[in-house]
Amino acid sequence: MKLPGCKPTQELKRRKSETGMIFNLMLDQGGQFHQTIVTARQENIAATEISQQKAQESRNVKFPPSITIINDGKDACCDITFQKEVVTDLCNALCQAKTSSRILQLELVNHNLLYEQIEPIPGTYKQNSALEFLDLFLRKGYQNYDIRMTPKQQTLLALDVASSVLQLRQTCWLDVDFRSTSMRFLLCENEGKGILTPALFIERIVHSSKVLDETNMTQAPEPKTTLLELAIILLEIWHHQPLDSCINSLGLDSAETLETRRIAAIRWLERTSSRLPLQHLAAIEQCLAVCSGRLRSWSDRDFIREYCENIIRPLQESCKAW
Repeated sequence: MKLPGCKPTQELKRRKSETGMIFNLMLDQGGQFHQTIVTARQENIAATEISQQKAQESRNVKFPPSITIINDGKDACCDITFQKEVVTDLCNALCQAKTSSRILQLELVNHNLLYEQIEPIPGTYKQNSALEFLDLFLRKGYQNYDIRMTPKQQTLLALDVASSVLQLRQTCWLDVDFRSTSMRFLLCENEGKGILTPALFIERIVHSSKVLDETNMTQAPEPKTTLLELAIILLEIWHHQPLDSCINSLGLDSAETLETRRIAAIRWLERTSSRLPLQHLAAIEQCLAVCSGRLRSWSDRDFIREYCENIIRPLQESCKAW
């Protein structure tokens, strides 16, 4: 799942629209990634529901019959040609799209996944893009100043990750492994200038058995766990350094448990707070404050509002400084 790439002045790539929700999806096919746009919408089935419940209604509602007339066979043929197909074998659909250098466009309508292959916009179809995990990307930048992100890129990336939490909560993409080690960059060359433009996405393996069994679907961790990892990611992004590379300097041998990771985050923040932009610092402190506070829920609207005001907004304000 690609993170939405939020910017203060731009609309989210995963957004509400007339057709529902639109988001980007990266599909791994034997180590080669295929990017596609997925539109999710719910069909208007109000008329059907009313028809099924007429016997229980206190008043009678009559609907005129709907008739569709096709003028000739040619129109019918065109409708069939461009009709989207139901996905029965996603891997096979990917292979066909890749072979023909076309884009696989998916649409989730109620419980049906539909697809069609469309021509890519000239210049957007690329092959063999490099892949890099976020922690390795940050480590290389820490060791080589020439390939580091600029402060503006760091701030936008931090906002990207923080805003994605709201959109991925209660999905299989947001779990206890919400760390820089599970996030990947799809690196695209920028006109041969040696600069890489990263497109960040979260990598998850979704087993078919879990998809078919709705009772076994992965549940998002509680906000305390997620916001602890978010605080660490925000520190890693600004310092361009993964946590494991500085764990010894923080007086710890490892940081695998939630408690040791919380201690590491607090110590790292205390030692480097003077080097952080004020708004970036405020967002991290709010993340850690949630970790030390009472239990919260992703379904709590007051908590979501506080998250937007105390974490998203400071990062948005920080972007304006660059």
